[in-house]
Amino acid sequence: MRDDIKYAKGTNVFIPTEALNGLDLCYFADVVLTGSGTFAREAACLGTPAVSFFPGNNLLSVDQQLVKEGKIFHSEDPKEIVDYVLYSYKKKRKLNLERSKKVKNEIVKITKEILNEGKCT
Repeated sequence: MRDDIKYAKGTNVFIPTEALNGLDLCYFADVVLTGSGTFAREAACLGTPAVSFFPGNNLLSVDQQLVKEGKIFHSEDPKEIVDYVLYSYKKKRKLNLERSKKVKNEIVKITKEILNEGKCT
C-alpha cells in the first residue's frame, strides 16, 4: 500500500488507511473499474456503471450475462475503457441531476401541502 501512495502523490486519488465498505464504494462511485468480477457485479446490481478488464474471454456465465445486458462493460483496451467511462459518467451525471430535480420538486410539493393543511380558514 505504501508503494501506491507514492504513485498517487500530487493527484486527486484517495487511498484509505483502512478497509472501506465495498457496497458503499460501488453505490457512490461514478464508475467502477476492476480486474475482478465480484466488484463489477456488485456495482452493476446497484446501477453504477461497471468496467471489467479481467484478462481473456473466459468470463463466468454470470459476467457474460451482465455484459450481454449492458450492465458490465468488458474490455482490455485502454482507449475503449476510457471512452466508456467518459460516456457513462456524463450519462449517470445527467440522470442523477434529473432525479435530484424530481426529488426536490416532490419535497417542495409535499411541504407546501403540509403547510397549507395547517392554515386556518
